[in-house]
Amino acid sequence: MNAIHVTLETLQSLPFSSISGTYAQLGTVNSAVVAIKFTNTTDANLIISTDATNATGNDIMPVGTSYTVYDIGANVPQSKQAFFSPRVFFVKSESADPTEGKMYMTILKRYT
Repeated sequence: MNAIHVTLETLQSLPFSSISGTYAQLGTVNSAVVAIKFTNTTDANLIISTDATNATGNDIMPVGTSYTVYDIGANVPQSKQAFFSPRVFFVKSESADPTEGKMYMTILKRYT
């Protein structure tokens, strides 16, 4: 059995003071990624987008220490290997702007 080696990339974050009703860049995925975790420690609901043009975004991160994990590498045979493609992620507030905390993006990528 061949093992797939993975590693964590440097944590990416955006402080509350940089988050408003307009999309701001949260972080970038530069290589094949098997899992992404978003963590919202702000006091506002936040919208995540992959293109910064869709007003409703691609997902919502509810207020306070919530997190979402997108793990597309689990339960996939090695011969099929699913990955997120390189892209930029954006975030904006849903309604009220946050007054504390940060939005984080943790990336688990394939180690080659």
